[in-house]
Order: sequence, then structure tokens, then C-alpha cells
Amino acid sequence: MEKDAAHFAEKLGKRIRELREKKALTQDRAAEAAGITGKYWGEVERGSVAVSVVVLDKIASALGVSVADIMNMEHWSSRQELLEKLEICLREADEPTLRLYLRLLRPLQL
Repeated sequence: MEKDAAHFAEKLGKRIRELREKKALTQDRAAEAAGITGKYWGEVERGSVAVSVVVLDKIASALGVSVADIMNMEHWSSRQELLEKLEICLREADEPTLRLYLRLLRPLQL
């Protein structure tokens, strides 16, 4: 896998593990529900394989979530990715929105 694809696969695997653990499922039980092997599920969670959309849909069904829920991985973003996203939000915001951002962030400063 190329670097970007490997990074994405790793983040996706972490997200799938997080959702599986929230459901208190073992890898084997989740894999059985998805119709895949436990070994393959483990490879997915480790980010060592590229998952097809068909398998991703099976995983989502086994976890009782949507594919969109699985793809919601922003909290697994690197610091650099988060800073880039924040920069875009700030750059594109109008003045009232910037003021709102500041009001929201100010109480969080330590």
C-alpha cells in the first residue's frame, strides 16, 4: 500500500476497533456476524489490508452502524491534519462565525 492508503487503512482499522469495543464484541464474534474470518477482521483493525466497500458494508452491518458512522474518523486525525482543517474553517468563516469560534474556544484555554 502506498503511504496515504496505508495511513487511511490504519485510521479505518482504529475506528472499526473502537466501534466493535463499544458493542462489547470480540473480533471473532463481529467477524462471524459480518461473514468474514476473524483473521481478516484482525487485519482490518490493524490497517494491514485495504477493505472493499462490500466488506466495509458487511462490517457496518455487523456493528449495527452505517458506513458513514465508520467513516467518521476525524478524532483519529493527526495533529497536522487537524490544524489544516481548522485553518480552512477559520479562513472560510465570516466575521460572526469567527466571533462564535472565539467564544467557544476561550473557555477551553488552560
